[in-house]
Amino acid sequence: MLTSLAGEEATLVFYLPLRRTVEFLGSVIENLGDRKVVIAREMTKIHEEFIRGLASDLVASAGKFVLKGEATVLVHGNRQ
Repeated sequence: MLTSLAGEEATLVFYLPLRRTVEFLGSVIENLGDRKVVIAREMTKIHEEFIRGLASDLVASAGKFVLKGEATVLVHGNRQ
């Protein structure tokens, strides 16, 4: 599915469980390249958190974040 979105210029939005985030970011890197990503958790709540960076950087630092619950993952569009 991600491969079919490789040329999309708009920001890609995905909703998934945080426990699958690292695996998903690996798929993003493999199919779309190392794009800018935002992981948004607990949106509209008191403990909301936004984690930003390149997909590879977020995979490398995944151990620093709480990976429970659900998240909205935003992937930068292809604007070459």
